[in-house]
Amino acid sequence: MTMLTAIADDGHLLSAHVHGVGPTILVVPPGGGDANSWSTVAEHLADAHRVVVMNRRIYEPDAVITLPHTMSREVSDIAAVTRASGAPVIGVGHSSGATALLCAAAEHPNLFSELVLYEPPVPTTSLIGGAAG
Repeated sequence: MTMLTAIADDGHLLSAHVHGVGPTILVVPPGGGDANSWSTVAEHLADAHRVVVMNRRIYEPDAVITLPHTMSREVSDIAAVTRASGAPVIGVGHSSGATALLCAAAEHPNLFSELVLYEPPVPTTSLIGGAAG
C-alpha cells in the first residue's frame, strides 16, 4: 500500500490509501469509516485494479471539523482526490459515501467512467416498504 495526497480547494491536505495497479477504482467509504474500513476489499481487488480509498476529512483520524460541513465540501474533496488519482475513475461509494459520490458525479461527470453505489441512504418521509416495513 502507498499513500496518495491531494490538496482541497480550501488548502486542506486530503489523503488516500492506494493498493494495486490497473484501471483505477476510487472508493468513498461510509460515514464513521476511514480508508482502513475498505482495506480488505481493496486488497482483493488489487490484483486487477488500482484501488484508491480516500479518507473523508470529517472521518480522518484526529479530524478537526470546520462547521458547517456540507455536501458541497464532500463533492469538492472527492473531485480533488479523483483528479489526483488520474480521472476518469470507477467510483465506488458506500452508505453516505455513496450519496457524496453520486453528488460528485452529478457535478463532475467527466471524472467518472462508471459508479457503484453500495447501500446509499434513501431520504423518506415514510417507510419504503409501506405498512410491511
